[in-house]
Amino acid sequence: MASYTFRGNLCGILCGDCQEFLSGVKIRLYRLRPQQDITRLAVADPKTTLDVLDADQISAKQASLLGEFDTDAAGNFTAELDAGYDGGAFEIDVYCGTVPHMPPRPRPGEPVQFSITTLQPQWRERGDVLLAAWSYCLPPRFWCYIRARFDAWVICGRVTVCNSGAPAEGVRVFAFDRDWLQDDPLGSGLTDASGHFRIDYSGADFRKGTFINVELFGGPDVYFRVETVGGDVLLAEPPSEGRAPGRENIGPCFCVELCIDQPPIVRHAWFTRVGDFQYLQRHRCRYRPDCQRPAIWLPWRAWWPRLRLLVEHETSRRLPDDAPIRRAANALPVHDAADRKQRHADADHGARMVDGRQSWNAAGSLELWCRR
Repeated sequence: MASYTFRGNLCGILCGDCQEFLSGVKIRLYRLRPQQDITRLAVADPKTTLDVLDADQISAKQASLLGEFDTDAAGNFTAELDAGYDGGAFEIDVYCGTVPHMPPRPRPGEPVQFSITTLQPQWRERGDVLLAAWSYCLPPRFWCYIRARFDAWVICGRVTVCNSGAPAEGVRVFAFDRDWLQDDPLGSGLTDASGHFRIDYSGADFRKGTFINVELFGGPDVYFRVETVGGDVLLAEPPSEGRAPGRENIGPCFCVELCIDQPPIVRHAWFTRVGDFQYLQRHRCRYRPDCQRPAIWLPWRAWWPRLRLLVEHETSRRLPDDAPIRRAANALPVHDAADRKQRHADADHGARMVDGRQSWNAAGSLELWCRR
């Protein structure tokens, strides 16, 4: 007897050209019950059959369940149907325990099950297997309603250069909620090669406790700031923009177009990896007469005096002698030797050697900043 394999893909439209795969949800397939009109249901537009089910509706068709199948990160699923299935029409439901990109919440939302459509697959024979495929993208109004039940909010957008319309790649977009007393940061997102970004947040991010909270039921009033990864401001909207039409009391899914006057300056790294340094347990070096004492001792760790920063040969560029070295904001200096920096050029690798005594302990980090 031939077996049946049903493959599908699901996505949800958020707004505009922004959509997401329905990853991490369960697909439930049900046989049709005798009282259902198979012909009418099979030809109906899914937009007219989308329906959120209550507990009684789910329980009433539990005996007709053909199987339950998980979606992967790209919204794909494969349903291997058992011998009890005869190739007929079935209902397609989705069970959501959460939604994609859901921000952490103290209390997770209640699971939701909704019905999409009734489908009569067009089976094609491949050896002893009958195959059928189907894909569907949920319309924004319905999918954003599902996301809202989990208190999951999202901003999708695109950043371009105002004059040319070229995408602004690699800039960070910050979103804020304009409040009467204190503005709330909603989150940030980095633009991709096409200038698109995404910011996910929850209702708790703009319903923060104040003695006057006017947004218990509405959405946030948003304005934006755009910066380079180095912190240079490219666009700073005034907070009053959050009260402008189209920005006030936005919904769970919101799309926005932003533009900056000047394209961001792309700075390429002088080196590609860190090499030729040792990170040892203390006792391995303590009793060896030929062991050079490290410049820095930490509990059971040792940093050696010099750290080599390597670049690939085909892109090798020697670091200039005046390349400044500075600590990251959260770094904790072991001891500052800024006035005794030692720089050594390495002709074989096009690398620079940095004096480890101006390094930082495990709580900090080392950054090289090179002038162009």
